[in-house]
This record gives sequence, structure tokens and C-alpha cells, in this order.
Amino acid sequence: MTEQTDPVRQSFRGLPFVSDDFDDGFLIAMVAAKRRAALHRTNDRYPEAFYLTPEAGAAYLATDGTRPLQAPWLNAPELPPRRMAEVSRALLSISARMPAWRPLLKLPVRFVIPAESAIVSGCEIYVPQTIALGEQAFHSPEVLEASLIHELAHTWLGMICEISITDDGSGEWNFTLPSGTAQKSVRSVLFAAHFAISCGRYFGADGRLIQSTLTYGDYARDCVGLCRNDPTLTQMGRYVWEELNEYVEAAAMGG
Repeated sequence: MTEQTDPVRQSFRGLPFVSDDFDDGFLIAMVAAKRRAALHRTNDRYPEAFYLTPEAGAAYLATDGTRPLQAPWLNAPELPPRRMAEVSRALLSISARMPAWRPLLKLPVRFVIPAESAIVSGCEIYVPQTIALGEQAFHSPEVLEASLIHELAHTWLGMICEISITDDGSGEWNFTLPSGTAQKSVRSVLFAAHFAISCGRYFGADGRLIQSTLTYGDYARDCVGLCRNDPTLTQMGRYVWEELNEYVEAAAMGG
């Protein structure tokens, strides 16, 4: 841990889903305050929860100085009630197994149908708190739980990026993920490592990614190695990388 990122660590106390000490309340308060300010509503009386909805997140990112929202995700139809009932059951199952995650699982999220039928699950950082679940995600309770943890990990790390982006944008999209997916940014690599650790905590490091022979533990370790010492990481990016690396190294030592 560098001196620059140590104050960040003292505030956040780890990463969502990775550290049970993570201060979700601190991040939520920061996100709500930033959205409120961007929407020029600093004097309103709306509660913090008002600014933690997917709608408020979309409105925030539609303000000046942000990247355009991704219309296919923003306008996607919501999951039907029968599928939402399965999502609710899966979230309860995850919560029962990982009590420390309960606040993370209560974040307001809009669940939608992906535009492409081949997609198992997905989300888009520029459409906050919106998760797409394809029919394949409902193949079994295990697949649904893995899909939810995967995308919720992305959603929470995306909220951290609302506070401070993880890279300066000057890097090339020249990373290839362990799965073979090419032309990815360093930010994508961090997100991949984060979801793999999150799923690995739930299913075990030897658990396998959906539709893959790769294990969560190997995938996380390889992703962390890919962006080691990357010069385009910001202070927040270095913090995220250091937290991920610390977890991977502890796991390798049996910690």
C-alpha cells in the first residue's frame, strides 16, 4: 500500500464483496452527494435514498462533462415478474450465505432483458445500477447466483468510479483477458479481477466461471498480473489494484 492510497484505504476499508470491512455507507453517501450536486439540487429536501436509484444515476450521467448514456441498456425492457421472483430468491440465498454482503445486495437495481439472446448477464458502467439477465442466467440457481454476484460487483465498482475513475484514459485498449477476450482497457481488467474474487469468495477459488474451464482464483490472479504497475492508473486505480493484489497474494499463501 502506497502513501498516496493509504488515506483512501482508511476511508473505504477495502472493496465491496472483497472485504467484509468495506464501508458501503461511506461510498453511498459520497455517490448521493455527488449526484445531488451534479443535478444542482443541493438545497432540496429529498432523502439520500432518492439519489441512489437507477433513475438518479442515469440523470447524473446525463449532465455535462460525462460520457453519453448507452441507449440500448437504458431503454431495455424490464425482466418479467416470474424472473424477478427468481432473482429475489437468489439474492436471499446469497444473503443467507454471506451476511456481510446484505447491504450490498439491497442497492436499488433495475433488472432488464439483454438485447442479444446469447448474453448470459451484463451491465454497462454508463447506465448505473442496471443489470441485464438473459435466459441462460436462469439455467440453474448456481448460474443465477454467479451472474448476480458478477454484475453486482461491477455495479458497486462502477459507483466507486463515479467518485474517482480508476485510470486516466490515456492507455490503449490492448489487454487480453484470461478468457481470451481481446482489446480491453485497464479498467476492464480491474473490473474482471474484482468480479472473479467476489465470485471466488462465494463459490470457492476453484469454482469455474460460467461457460469456461477457468477457475475464479486463476482468473483473478492473471488479471491482477496483467495490470501490475500500469502507468495509466489513477490514485483510485492504484488503490483498487492494491486491494485486489493483496487479496490474491493472501489467497496464494492460504490466508
